[in-house]
Amino acid sequence: MTPLSLPLFEPISITELGSAQLMERVDRKYHLPVGGLDELLAPLIPHYRILEVEGNRLTTYDTRYFDTPSLDCYHQHHGQRGERYKVRHRTYVETATTFWEVKERNNKKRTRKTRIAAELEGFRTPEIRELIQLYSPFRPDTLQAGLQVKYHRLTLVNRLSAERITIDLQLSFALREHQISFPELVIIEVKQNRFAASPMVDALRRANIRPGGLSKYCFGMACLNPQLKQNLFKLRLKQLLTSAHVSSTA
Repeated sequence: MTPLSLPLFEPISITELGSAQLMERVDRKYHLPVGGLDELLAPLIPHYRILEVEGNRLTTYDTRYFDTPSLDCYHQHHGQRGERYKVRHRTYVETATTFWEVKERNNKKRTRKTRIAAELEGFRTPEIRELIQLYSPFRPDTLQAGLQVKYHRLTLVNRLSAERITIDLQLSFALREHQISFPELVIIEVKQNRFAASPMVDALRRANIRPGGLSKYCFGMACLNPQLKQNLFKLRLKQLLTSAHVSSTA
């Protein structure tokens, strides 16, 4: 479902993003049913521009996460460690550009993303090994491919401040032979260089939508591997699953 308000936002190109790329930032996460998205977005047209890539405002992401055999990345998040990491390979489908990324969240709740352009097959190259060794606690040879996540994304950029909003729709997850998708779920992330006033946060508050964090990696892993320890995620999982029509295959 594509929001009807999409064409009404003024576009911004990827070269204009500048500081709004926010490779180091703080963020807040929200979720809602897709049916409520248009009503949320319409009042925000004066406050944000929308990222347009190759003529597309709705862009496709294909991400493969890497973790240790004992799933240290997952358990860092479940254990609410002050410092947590994700290692992933991401493809921006419309432009066919690909990156290896290390994402770190520190004990001050700041997120830093470091990446280099490289194909998935470059996992064992010196450049990828150096990226992982410098910006994560993992040894590259201990990591293996795991969860695959696909979704469509809208990106809004604040006209006045360094704020970027990502809106993810039509999420699907795959782990080995198992797949699950959430066509009715929307995940919104508000990304800023520091916590500050935000028209989007104000609109979410007026709609009685409260922040609540659960990474897409942990969400997908918990859904597709119910044997994983997930007691600290139970409330958030229940809320997310309530917002979504679920389709799964074994």
